[in-house]
Amino acid sequence: MMTLTATQHAVLSHAIQNTADKLEWFPAKVQGIIRQRVVNGLLNRGLISADGLATDAAYQALGLVRLAAAKLPQISTETHRRENSKQAMVICMLQRPEGATVEQLQVATGWLPHTVRSVFYGTLSKKLGLTIASDKAIGGKRVYHIVEEQQA
Repeated sequence: MMTLTATQHAVLSHAIQNTADKLEWFPAKVQGIIRQRVVNGLLNRGLISADGLATDAAYQALGLVRLAAAKLPQISTETHRRENSKQAMVICMLQRPEGATVEQLQVATGWLPHTVRSVFYGTLSKKLGLTIASDKAIGGKRVYHIVEEQQA
């Protein structure tokens, strides 16, 4: 995984989570030539395009999945969901073969750990009827994933 500076990480995270991939926000301390150096660094590494949009490489550098390329689950068509919502992002990350840790979901959504866990139980399990399972390797972190129901 690519190493980012704290400023690069903050700027990219904000762009992805708040401004539809557009680089519009910088920390208050980043002004003038420093701001230009941050932008040039992101451009040179291919993390943003010339028009200031985060690229697929930016998502990978942050350990995120771009929703446009991700396969969304087949959930009841009666519920109206946005494809680019945080809930959809959580579902996509949990459907990956490797699953996702609470920490990865925190970074992707900006939620606190107890919020991630409550979404597992309340929204995904109770409201959407999805089955969430977890595994923990010896000495590793707990990894959560959606269990696909076996069709008879």
